[in-house]
Amino acid sequence: MSTHDLNLHQTVDGVRLYFNTLEYRTPHFHRDIEIMWALAGSMEVQAGSQSCVVHAGEMFLINSEQPHEIKTQGGGCTLMGIQLSPDLIAEDVPEFPHVHFDEYRIHKLPEPVYRKIEQTMPEVMVQYLTKPRFYELYCKNQMRLLLYALLKYLPYRVLTEEQSQTQKNQNDRLQRLIQFVKENYKSNIRLSDFAEREGRSLSHISHFVQEMMHQSFREYVDLVRYNAACKMMMTGRYKMLDICMECGFSDYRYFSKSFVKHTGLTPENYGRQLVERVGDETAYKHNIHSRERFYTPEESIDIAKKMVAAREAQEM
Repeated sequence: MSTHDLNLHQTVDGVRLYFNTLEYRTPHFHRDIEIMWALAGSMEVQAGSQSCVVHAGEMFLINSEQPHEIKTQGGGCTLMGIQLSPDLIAEDVPEFPHVHFDEYRIHKLPEPVYRKIEQTMPEVMVQYLTKPRFYELYCKNQMRLLLYALLKYLPYRVLTEEQSQTQKNQNDRLQRLIQFVKENYKSNIRLSDFAEREGRSLSHISHFVQEMMHQSFREYVDLVRYNAACKMMMTGRYKMLDICMECGFSDYRYFSKSFVKHTGLTPENYGRQLVERVGDETAYKHNIHSRERFYTPEESIDIAKKMVAAREAQEM
């Protein structure tokens, strides 16, 4: 089960396409393969043991069931997201659900191949959202060609049943940990309580958190509390002290320190900026797991058509 499932405006089975301006997305995983194409700004992607900064014009691949976290600086990163079910080609490539790509940087493909992908994806997005006749056939075939290119040019391995089961066990524990924090971040939460639930030593679980999340348990809880506070600030209805107490911060100094750490601003200054930035028409998703703005179908069509027009102008 995914810990971060994007339904949005899905129009083709096995394919999810979206535009997004992302600031942060918590460690999560899903069965779909995900490709993130940075269009403006940059993002730091932590996928497994790999960490990579993805700049505008570059694409990054996330494997099926691979935990990953996304961070950005400043105003975030505007990207095109492509999520593909392994079932799209499982009939032709039965081992594909167990394929693990070892090279995540899609822009490392041969240049003509990568340029073709860049040219095709905005056109696919337009078809995906406008839904002309036979659009599903077109979209699925283009996505299959994309997966074909990845298999042909990127190094990969096929996980054994044992490796797949180990990954599943780790992901299940990660999901339980995320849920544990979600249910208890408002109180004096302790990792030792989770370790006891799992029947493991504190040192074992502490190592697990560091390995899967690339941060300490305390750092993760602080981030969840910070995101929860931002969500309350966004409404403009709560006093700062009330937000501090409601989100589990032990005192106002800790609360203020967290905001300075994450934003460089005091809670008061950040709250004012946040309320000004988030309007009634904005599909801005701000919760304890993410800070991101998804674009409406109408906005997405406009962005994709402008990308197609820009490419056609370059070719003239």
